[in-house]
Amino acid sequence: MVCSCIAALLGAQVTLTDLPDRLRLLKKNIETNLRHGNVRGSAVVRELIWGDDPDQDLIDPFPDYGTTYLLSLPAGA
Repeated sequence: MVCSCIAALLGAQVTLTDLPDRLRLLKKNIETNLRHGNVRGSAVVRELIWGDDPDQDLIDPFPDYGTTYLLSLPAGA
């Protein structure tokens, strides 16, 4: 989440995903960490359960990845 906040502050359009029961905390953390910064980009929180078909808004149009970072943590981490 910290990398996502920094990327948004620097101008990236960031989408953070998590399981449904964790979205509220993730949204609160993003709002808290970006509240007082000079945010040049954006950060949005979306539900994503691995194995489900993704929402078309997450993949259409296909994002332009200049540089991509993917952080995957095991459940309960």
